[in-house]
Amino acid sequence: MDKIIDDISKNIKKYRKLNGMTQKELSQKVGVSVAAVSNWETGTNSIDIDSLFKVCDALDVPISVMTDSVTSLELSGIEKDIILKFRSATDWQQMSVLKILDMEGLPPHLLKYHDLFIKKLKS
Repeated sequence: MDKIIDDISKNIKKYRKLNGMTQKELSQKVGVSVAAVSNWETGTNSIDIDSLFKVCDALDVPISVMTDSVTSLELSGIEKDIILKFRSATDWQQMSVLKILDMEGLPPHLLKYHDLFIKKLKS
């Protein structure tokens, strides 16, 4: 359980920074104090589930990504960086990467961009 809490703490900070957001900006979007965000990020206090969903919404990160740690996988540093960047990318960016890699079976949430992507490629 401690690993999950540690991962969430690290991921809140990581995805906040990837979004170019300060602790103050995130606290305002979530409706909590700056101290609460700081405590979540340092692991001083655990985030409650309602706040976690609000943080995920504010950072546009699926809860499954926020609670999962790529660092626990047996990957090189570059592979971990690529996965983290992919996870924080927009749907459009993820779809572009998948198309470049010629990945079949796009996830359903990316299929909505398929027609738009193909039109863009042809223009």
